[in-house]
Amino acid sequence: MTEILSLAADFIERMSNPAYGLAVNEEYSFRFAHLSDDDGVDGLLRHEAERVRDAGALSAHGWIWFLNWARANDVALGGDLLLDLMDRWASVFMHVVIIDAATRYAQWPERRRGVFHPAEFPDDWLRETMMRALRQERPEIGEKNRDLALEPPRTERAENLLIALMQVDRPITQDAAAALVNHSWAGQPRLAEFLLSRLKPMDRETRRLWAKQLQFTQSDEGRDR
Repeated sequence: MTEILSLAADFIERMSNPAYGLAVNEEYSFRFAHLSDDDGVDGLLRHEAERVRDAGALSAHGWIWFLNWARANDVALGGDLLLDLMDRWASVFMHVVIIDAATRYAQWPERRRGVFHPAEFPDDWLRETMMRALRQERPEIGEKNRDLALEPPRTERAENLLIALMQVDRPITQDAAAALVNHSWAGQPRLAEFLLSRLKPMDRETRRLWAKQLQFTQSDEGRDR
């Protein structure tokens, strides 16, 4: 953790964590606004944003605040840090904020026909994020649980990433979501079933739109016609 961010961590926590109560959040937010006007705090935070590498420097609430501050001030954060933040927390809401930060400045061409393979996705950060999510997480297999070797891999990480990519809803994240859900791997049936469960409550037109954007051939789009 950098020295300045270490000193600021408690202050940011009191601004951002609702556990302190609304009155404390508002008090520290007011104090921060005052400091930003008079003491160049924004400049210090910009400097810290270029140097911070430790995903443990702030709590989840603190990082959400810091990432939103970075967006409001047009500040880019390092890709490795954002990958570590994705690994550290499983919250879809947190992932949305992180992915937004990672893809905000990405150059992306018009959408093409067909689906990328995750390992060949042109954006380095999203490619690495997807490959981490697709790693087959299985418990250690021993004599007492040998049957677990036949179980499909866990897909919770891929499920969270899929929803977060959809919620960011940029062309680049739509293409990444399509690559993720259409990729052939041991967890694909479970991931496809998960997506269907999320599409089902939507109205027909919204389901069709998402099926088209994701090029999701396993959807029930055809039965709605």
